[in-house]
Amino acid sequence: MKFAKVLATLLLSAASFAAHSTIITKTQTQTVAGQDFVFDFTGLSKTFTGGATLTLTARGDFSANTASEFLSISAENISFGDFTYKTNNGNGNGGGNDWTAYTAHDNKFTKSFTLSNAQLVGLLSDQLLRVNAFLSSEVNIVGANSYVTATFNYTPVDAGAPAQGGTVPEPGSLMLVGIALAALTAARRRKQ
Repeated sequence: MKFAKVLATLLLSAASFAAHSTIITKTQTQTVAGQDFVFDFTGLSKTFTGGATLTLTARGDFSANTASEFLSISAENISFGDFTYKTNNGNGNGGGNDWTAYTAHDNKFTKSFTLSNAQLVGLLSDQLLRVNAFLSSEVNIVGANSYVTATFNYTPVDAGAPAQGGTVPEPGSLMLVGIALAALTAARRRKQ
């Protein structure tokens, strides 16, 4: 009975090893019209499961139907495009759900971009993700409300999660193999 309790405890401990999503958020305040925001996410894991989500939020003087007031978004070598408040016309670069209007000259843009596993392999090879959000020179400051926020959400490999590429056995699997061998050894000794 004591052996069964120990085995159950070990199995539950091994089951607790899992991949957990990591969310990192960085915010910068707009200080000048036409500002270039650079967000460096450092110390990221080179091993992860699945893809990732990058969400950008920008609030400032984005006026309706003004093509010269835009936000340009990129993550290293991946360009996500230019976005203006005018893009509510459904041309694929924005849409009504991406914008929140507070006043005629105070609007907030929020959009999530999906990064595939293959894209992440290239982006995180140096354990750094650099995100650029460039506001055109026409995007002015709206009081204390002008800012850009970048949120990066991915699942680095924790103990027990399958490693991207699958070349290194994860500690959780090794623990389960060890428990199985210990159980077989104990069962064999009981028979003798």
